[in-house]
Amino acid sequence: MMELGGHATRKRCRQLMVKIIIAALAICTLSSIAFAAENKPPLHPPMPSSGKITSPNQEKPHTTPQPPYNDKRGTKDTPLIVEMANPPNGDAIAAEIKKNRDDQSTENRRSFIFNTLLMVIGLLQGGALIFTALVSNKAANAAKASADAVVSQLRAYVFVTAARIHGFEQDGPPRLQIRISNRGQTPAYRLTHKHGITYREASVSRFRGDLFPPDEEAPISVATLAPGIIQDAFIDVPLTPEHKATIRNGTHALFAYGEIRYNDAFGKQRTSNYRLMYGDGPPLANDQFTICEEGNTED
Repeated sequence: MMELGGHATRKRCRQLMVKIIIAALAICTLSSIAFAAENKPPLHPPMPSSGKITSPNQEKPHTTPQPPYNDKRGTKDTPLIVEMANPPNGDAIAAEIKKNRDDQSTENRRSFIFNTLLMVIGLLQGGALIFTALVSNKAANAAKASADAVVSQLRAYVFVTAARIHGFEQDGPPRLQIRISNRGQTPAYRLTHKHGITYREASVSRFRGDLFPPDEEAPISVATLAPGIIQDAFIDVPLTPEHKATIRNGTHALFAYGEIRYNDAFGKQRTSNYRLMYGDGPPLANDQFTICEEGNTED
């Protein structure tokens, strides 16, 4: 459950970082558009044409002859040039136009500075959010590592602690004892122990054997194993005197094998596989099984 929580936290951090980057890009784009719109030159209306619009088929209107007009232009009463009492000051007009242009330029610069500040603030905010997301992701990873350490310390660990054979030197079939124990600090729930034993040649490899031969059915037991508690499984081994003789001279051996499945206290399923061997050539040292080179795993 803690592992799933850490994965969900990292996923949310990645999604937040993507949203932050998109928001920063959107702020930059909107600021650029606003600046371009404010600095766009004004549109001037088209100048009126100085030509005369005439129609090629237009006829001159018929007019009634008028008496000659007494043109008095150029006289004192109607002069051709009118003198202005207070003529406009050209320097003042030029100064006013320059002032307007300077004011517009100043306004444009202020607008550019304002938009630039908006862009910088947006980038800083985006950077701050990205930094926060990175810090959060780092904290989530640290929390996950801490949770994994707690799980590793407190979880159940179930494996074989001993295996021995009883009555091998006596008449009749011997009996195999396999002992498992929980070496962890919390219980192992819904524990199943699938086990078996097989008689095989030992010449190929003195510590190897096939796990779970297809021609044999292994029994299954289900239980809850508390911390520090052991559990024994007993298996009758149908060995004849001839089988025992080949085990003594080292040509054959007994291989005990099994699979242990259980759920730890944190809801995760665990699996342990084991493979053991009895028969290490003459003379047999004791009734203990030896761990094989292969077939022993634990998660």
